[in-house]
Amino acid sequence: RRPQVFSTPVADVATVIALRVNGAEDPYFQQLFEGKSRRFEIQVQIKFKQEPRGAIYLGGELPRRMQLGIGTKGICRAVLAFLNRLSSTIHAGFGKAMDDPP
Repeated sequence: RRPQVFSTPVADVATVIALRVNGAEDPYFQQLFEGKSRRFEIQVQIKFKQEPRGAIYLGGELPRRMQLGIGTKGICRAVLAFLNRLSSTIHAGFGKAMDDPP
């Protein structure tokens, strides 16, 4: 329930990971999952120790390829294309699994 906190020379970071396992969740996080089909939520708070100069990058990876249906993948591509039109600095991709041939 409490954030995991760590510090680097550049920033102080706090993270909270809320998980729903087999439809059960911690009552503390119930409002995050109520009426939703989501399985997890990740919250990250970053406090920079100095004002950043230049671009700030944020990235994430999954350990294996997501199994998306044709409709879901199409919706995801449309949402990402829309976000890219709003800001040309956004980059997202579906990538490939680490064990896929190059």
